[in-house]
Amino acid sequence: PASPGTGGAPPKSLLFAYFLWVLPLLVPPVGLLGLHHVYLGRDVHAALYMISFGGFGLGWLRDGVRLSDYVRQASPSAEEHGLERRRRELYPRPGGLVRLLAAGYFASNFSLVLRSVWPAPEESPLPQADAWAEVALGALGIALGVWAVGSVTPQVCSFLPTLGAATAGELVRAAMRLRGVSDEATIVAWLPLLFALGAARYSARYAPPPPPPPQRRGIGGRLARLWVATGAFWVLACIGLVQHGSLTTMRPDGASETVRLRDCFKHIYNSPVWRDLPNFFSGVRTDWHESNWQETFRRATQAMDVTGEARARRTLGVSAEAEWVEVKKAHRALALQYHPDKLHPNGEQPDSSRFREVQEAYDLLSTLHKRRRRPERSDEE
Repeated sequence: PASPGTGGAPPKSLLFAYFLWVLPLLVPPVGLLGLHHVYLGRDVHAALYMISFGGFGLGWLRDGVRLSDYVRQASPSAEEHGLERRRRELYPRPGGLVRLLAAGYFASNFSLVLRSVWPAPEESPLPQADAWAEVALGALGIALGVWAVGSVTPQVCSFLPTLGAATAGELVRAAMRLRGVSDEATIVAWLPLLFALGAARYSARYAPPPPPPPQRRGIGGRLARLWVATGAFWVLACIGLVQHGSLTTMRPDGASETVRLRDCFKHIYNSPVWRDLPNFFSGVRTDWHESNWQETFRRATQAMDVTGEARARRTLGVSAEAEWVEVKKAHRALALQYHPDKLHPNGEQPDSSRFREVQEAYDLLSTLHKRRRRPERSDEE
C-alpha cells in the first residue's frame, strides 16, 4: 500500500488502482472511462484517455507500466517529497518525448474537429469571414490540445500564452497563403503547432502537491465535468462529420454515387420510410439473409432515399424511369402553374411554398443529372 500523503490525504492503493486499470479487459465500456486516472486525481489525463479510447491501447499499456509512479505522485510520503524536490531542482522544466508526441497528436485532432464544425469556405485564400473563423478555430483546437497534454500531472502549463502562440502561427500561415504560397508540403503548415509547443514548453512548471481533502472537489462533480468535456468533444466531432462527410451509395445500374452526409440526413428525414418502419426493417433482415451486405446496403439506402431523388420526382409528378426531357417538361408546367407572379382567374395568387418545392426538386434532379453525366463524358473522351 502507498504511504500516507503529507497533505493529510488518505493513501492511494496501488492494488485498487491496478484493478481499475485492468477493467477494460473485464468490462470494456466501463474500462474506457479511465477510472484509474479519476481515482488518482488525474482528471485531465482521464479526459484525454476517454477521448482517445485509452490512447488506442498504447496509452493503456503505458499506464500499466507507470501506475506505481502515478500512485506515488497522488499520495507521496515525506521521503518521496524530498526526492521529488531535489529532482525538480535538477530538472526545473518538465517535459519528455512521449508528452511531446501526445501533445502533437491531440492538438492536431482538436484542431481538425473544431475546424470541421465550421462550414468549409468556398475558396481559400482568405480574407472571407468564414475562412478567418476556420483559422481561429484551428488555433483554439491546437492550443487546447497542447495545453491539455501539458497540464497532465505532475506538470501544468499556461493556456493563454499557448493560445497566443498558436494564433500567431495561424496568422503567419494565413499570410503566406494570401501571398500564394502553398503550405501543403512545407513547414509553414506546422507553424501553429510548433509555436504552441514552444509556448507550452516555456510556461510549463511542476504542479503543486495535492490539496488536503476539504479543499478537493467531490467525485460526482469531477465525473460530471469529465463526461461533459468528453461528450462535447464527440458532439463537435459528429457535427464536423455531418458538415464535411459523405456517403457513397450504389445505384440500381451499378454506378456509385456520393452524397454529402448533411444532405443525406435531410433526405432521410423527409423520406417515406418513417411511415412503415416495421416493413423497412423486415426487408433489411430479409435482404441480409438472402444476399450480401453490399446489396443490403444499396437497397436500404434506396428505401431511405438518401439522394432525395425519389421525393423530388414525386414532387414533379414523374416516374422513377422518366427521362430528363420529361423531368424538364414537368418542371416547366408546374413552374408556370405555381409561379407567384401568375394570377388565377379568381384573382388569387398561387401558394408560393408550392413553387419553392417544385424549384428545389428540379434543382436537386438537375444536380444529380449533371453529376451523372460527367463520367459518361469522360468515357466518351
